[in-house]
Amino acid sequence: MDYLKKVKTRIGLTDDLQDEQLKTIIENVEAELLSRIPKQPDDVIPSELDFIVIEVSSKRYNRIGAEGMTSESVDGRSNSFEANDFDAYDKIIDAFFQLIHLSVKVVSDSIEIQQTCSICRRN
Repeated sequence: MDYLKKVKTRIGLTDDLQDEQLKTIIENVEAELLSRIPKQPDDVIPSELDFIVIEVSSKRYNRIGAEGMTSESVDGRSNSFEANDFDAYDKIIDAFFQLIHLSVKVVSDSIEIQQTCSICRRN
């Protein structure tokens, strides 16, 4: 996926002046997301989770200059920032990996669903 193009569209950039900065942000977001999910073949983020890279990259770009702050007030406008950019997506990530790591086992005319992945982070 072309994350750079999607992030630029999301934040309304039409020039290439911030491309290097955005590429660095996107690379860091990808690396952090990959560290939070079970090991993937070829270290590729599942396409169903691509939106997280776009959303978190946009948040981080918009927060340039306010890194480390929990809130900011400028000219009467106040902003508060999440402590961890991925917190809002933890449940989505967990649900996605629990769903794909379930298997159906037929046991005596009934269906038993088992979690078969030992690397999922939580139940």
